[in-house]
Amino acid sequence: MKNICYLCARFYRRTMKQLNTKLMHPAEQLALIIGRIYRSGLTTTSGGNLSIMDDNGDMWITPAGVD
Repeated sequence: MKNICYLCARFYRRTMKQLNTKLMHPAEQLALIIGRIYRSGLTTTSGGNLSIMDDNGDMWITPAGVD
C-alpha cells in the first residue's frame, strides 16, 4: 500500500493545478482537498489531518476526530 501522505500530496498538487487556488481562502483549499481525499476512500470523516502554509507563513490545519 502506498504511503497516505504521498497520496494526499498528489491530490493536493493535482487540485492546485486544476484550480486557481490563489484566489481561494486557505480554509476553502483544505475543505476541497479533504473532500477529494474522503471521496476517494483514503480517509474517514474523522481520520487524520491536513495542513497547508499560506503565503504569510501561517499554518492552516484541519481538526482530527471531528465528524
